[in-house]
Amino acid sequence: MFDEGLHPLGAQKRPPLHQQLRLACAGYPKAWGLAQELIADPLYTTMMETANALAVNRMGYSDHGRTHALVVAANAMAIFQAGLALGWEPTFGTKETRMRAASSRGARPPSSYPDSAVIVLLGSLLHDCGNAIVRERHWEQSVALAQPILGRLLSRAYRSPLREKMILNILEVIHSHDSAVPAYSLEGSIVKLADAMDCEGGRSRLPPAMQNPDQRYGASSQAVDFVHLGPIAPGSPLPIWVELNDKAGLFQLEGIMAPRLDSGVLQKQVVLEAFIEGKKVWSHPK
Repeated sequence: MFDEGLHPLGAQKRPPLHQQLRLACAGYPKAWGLAQELIADPLYTTMMETANALAVNRMGYSDHGRTHALVVAANAMAIFQAGLALGWEPTFGTKETRMRAASSRGARPPSSYPDSAVIVLLGSLLHDCGNAIVRERHWEQSVALAQPILGRLLSRAYRSPLREKMILNILEVIHSHDSAVPAYSLEGSIVKLADAMDCEGGRSRLPPAMQNPDQRYGASSQAVDFVHLGPIAPGSPLPIWVELNDKAGLFQLEGIMAPRLDSGVLQKQVVLEAFIEGKKVWSHPK
C-alpha cells in the first residue's frame, strides 16, 4: 500500500543546504570542522565558481559548482552514516579504530571511523573542482588542484605519515567519482553514488540536450522529483528511492545512477528503486 511518508509525492521541502550537511555530519566534529575550513577557503570558492562557469555558462551543463558539491557531500555523509548502521566496513582506518571496532563485537558507533568520514566529506567537496580547467577527464585535474589544498588543510589536523595517507585516500575518492573510473574503496564508491543522486528537478548529471542525441533527455531531466534514502533494515541492502513523475526519468537512472553503483564496491550493499505515485517501476540490481 502506498505510504506518503515513505514515498512523498513530488519534490519535498528540505532544510537549507548548509543545515542538511551539518545534520548529515552529526557525530563527526573533525570532518565537519575541516569541511567548514575548506568551504570558507577563498581558493576553493574561486575554483568552484570557475568550474561552474565552464560547465554551465560555456557548455550548457547542469550545476557543477559549490551547490552541487554541498549536495553531494550531504548525500555522501547520509549514505556513510546509514551504511555504518548496517555494518559496512570502511576501507580506510587506523589501527586504533580497527581495534575499537573489533572489541565492540560488530557494534560500530559512528565515532569509530572519523578518518573515513573526513575522506568521504572532503572528497565530495573537491570531486568536481577540475572542471575549472577542463570538462573532459576532469577528475584528473581535480586531483591536481585538490592536492595542495588538502596539504594545507590537513597540516594542522593530522601528523605525518597519517596526513599523507589521508591525502592519498581523498585523492583516490576524487579520481574515481566518475563511472569511467572504477572505485575500489567504500569511501570512493559512496561519493560516486552520491554524485549521481543530484538529479532532482532538472539537476541532471547527463550531458545537455545539445550534446546528447537521445531525445529522451529533455523529458527525463525534469522527471525526477525527489531522491532520498529509504528505511534501513539489518541484513538488507540500503535502499535509495527515486520519486518520478514520468517513466522518462528512468533514462537518468539507467544512464547515470546504475553505472555509478556498478563501478564501485556497493553492488551488494545498495539497491536503487524508482517509484511513480507510490508504485515501484524499476530497481537495480534486479
